[in-house]
Amino acid sequence: KAKRDPNMPKKPPSPYFLFCGKMRPIVSKKDSTLHPQQVVTELGKLWKELPEDQKEKYKIEAEKQKAIYDEKMKEYLANK
Repeated sequence: KAKRDPNMPKKPPSPYFLFCGKMRPIVSKKDSTLHPQQVVTELGKLWKELPEDQKEKYKIEAEKQKAIYDEKMKEYLANK
């Protein structure tokens, strides 16, 4: 496997990963007996049950971060 250039911009998170980042501490705190895999399973269920209009804010944030990433990638490739 080729080593990743440390100067290369990191890919932006998906809407689901933004949701998980926000909700993971809440789910873990709600039931401290859950193992990490159980927390991930619970997050998946919550995401599936989340109405589309509530998912929209995560989609918008992901698009913003993608636009920033695209700009950084252009810079990175131009200077490579």
